[in-house]
Amino acid sequence: MVSNEKTFFSFLWVLLEKFGFSGLRFISTLLLARLLTPYEFGLIGTITIFISLSNMVVESGFGAALVQKKNITNNDYSTIFVFNAIMSVFLYIILFISAPFIADYYNNDIFTSIIRVLGVILIINAVTLTQKVHLIRELAFKQQAAINLAALIISILCALTLAYLGYGVWALVAQLVLYSFFVSLFMWFKVRFIPSLIFNTQSFKELFSFGGRIILTSALQTIYNDIFGLVITKKFSVSLTGLYTQANKLVSFPTSIFSSLYDSVAFPVLSKIDNPEEFKTMYSNINNGIFSLALPLLLIIPFQVENIILTVLGTNWTEAAPILKILSISLLTSLISLSSFSVFKAKGLGETMLRYGIIKIVIGLIILVISIQISFEAIIYGVVITNFIFSLLVFHKVSKITLYKWKELFKDYFLLIFSFLVLNFLVKYLLNLFEIEGALIQLISYLFLMLVMTIGYFAIFKRYVIRKVLLIIRQRSK
Repeated sequence: MVSNEKTFFSFLWVLLEKFGFSGLRFISTLLLARLLTPYEFGLIGTITIFISLSNMVVESGFGAALVQKKNITNNDYSTIFVFNAIMSVFLYIILFISAPFIADYYNNDIFTSIIRVLGVILIINAVTLTQKVHLIRELAFKQQAAINLAALIISILCALTLAYLGYGVWALVAQLVLYSFFVSLFMWFKVRFIPSLIFNTQSFKELFSFGGRIILTSALQTIYNDIFGLVITKKFSVSLTGLYTQANKLVSFPTSIFSSLYDSVAFPVLSKIDNPEEFKTMYSNINNGIFSLALPLLLIIPFQVENIILTVLGTNWTEAAPILKILSISLLTSLISLSSFSVFKAKGLGETMLRYGIIKIVIGLIILVISIQISFEAIIYGVVITNFIFSLLVFHKVSKITLYKWKELFKDYFLLIFSFLVLNFLVKYLLNLFEIEGALIQLISYLFLMLVMTIGYFAIFKRYVIRKVLLIIRQRSK
């Protein structure tokens, strides 16, 4: 049985890591932007998709399969280690050979060297997966946070130094490669497990039956996401594609944090629970915690979208504000689908994940074909509609395979939505009375008032949550 205390501190450490990691990445991007040009950032942004797709093959599915399996053996670890090592070398060779052709397609020779250097990340990450899985299965999130943050700090300092010395795009390349290298180095130092050079066919088949479907699901999702940029550029303009991409990056920032919480905490914790009633209770507690944290933050975006754009991106990106406002609505429903997929993974339902991944793509493409005939704005609303329909479908499946029903979702999610919508309207009304000027001052004032209101809300209506957290902390301190 997984204790609430261990779950709480696992949740806390993952949260600190993700916010710390994202915060450092954001700050480093701002600093590097002062030393480098948009062209150099564009070089990396253009080709990282090739690395991401390749990296997904050797990381996403089999790592989850190893975490999900109840009785794991050294043969399982060794089999995946050998497979990943061979597959990563194979994919790197493909990238190495393809690099000149990609460079010719983009009419820029520098892509050849960049792809060949960045491709090394594939091999580094592949041989580190088994160490990472050991830490996840042990719920050693404090150690993971320390490793990831230390590696990030070292890579950022190196990148800033190289950028200052005039190495241009190679500063960004160095940051990516060095981050993977130091994560690998620290994880191998922390986890002294040495895989054997064994490939067990039976073990691979068992793990592939789950992990293979996750890989395919991730691949389909990646391709689906990239279609929008291609369609917008073809039908409308490159400028609109840029606005959409930048707004989508801002939306992806909170999504990645909460997705990591479900993947790093909910999934491994729920994977260890067999009792249906205990599963429901733990799942509800995790949802309540993540929803309580996420919804106050996510609802701020549509209410403060103009100030967020001006503060984060500057005046050149004001046209991205309406796009961000629409896309931010899809964030709210994405929490339900993230929550539901953590159940599918914990239950080992790789086939179900694949099936629903395909369903989402089919729905999305149908809506895209219709919306593209109307307007650019219709395409953005189509993304929201797709996510809403998909979230309802996947949770319906969760309600059928667990004791967690629509009633629990209403209690944990929809009541919070209503409560924080009311608080946001109240804060917006109060700020309008004072007529505060300046995007940054308005945003800070809004965040401060929302923080006060949120604390007050939990103190009045969610005191049991606070008592539970304080009890866990007191028990931990003894």
